[in-house]
Amino acid sequence: MAAMGPFRRHRRAVTAAILFVTAAALTVMPLFPALIIADGKTGTALLAIPVSRGEHIALHYTHSIHRTPVIETYSIGDDVLVLEAVRFQSYGIGMPSDVEPGQTFTVKNGWFHLDHLNRPLPHLDLRIGYVANHTLHIGPHRISLAHVATPGSWVRLNVKRETLWQRMGRVIQSDDRSQSFAVR
Repeated sequence: MAAMGPFRRHRRAVTAAILFVTAAALTVMPLFPALIIADGKTGTALLAIPVSRGEHIALHYTHSIHRTPVIETYSIGDDVLVLEAVRFQSYGIGMPSDVEPGQTFTVKNGWFHLDHLNRPLPHLDLRIGYVANHTLHIGPHRISLAHVATPGSWVRLNVKRETLWQRMGRVIQSDDRSQSFAVR
């Protein structure tokens, strides 16, 4: 094999340096969206769940007054949650009462369906109820918010971007290696 000339060695060194700097930058740039569940008082992240733009998540809970199920469906937007739909079985206190232009209201199999809400929310504040049993449905995962925070406390859900370093560190620290998210 012929010896490399100084120009070729220099080009390889520059290419290697560019690749190294690019890889290093990608590990510290916040590129990967995550649903963050944070303590409402302190802002401390309690749970971070990898999500994708356009992905749908659902919040299931029991209405505290009517004691009937409610399902709110959200999509992941650009650093926002977007309320897309609400399903409920009992009409009354705290339930939507108006349909705005572009929204639809139907009744199917004993459920009220309010669709096409398209309401972006920078964050969602929730008081963890004793009766509500707030449960997030994200893909195959079911996350009881009462296991993330104490009932009676409040949490803030929002979408933030994580660095590759944060995401890798969180997965490595997970007690259950089969889960893609972990309590921080």
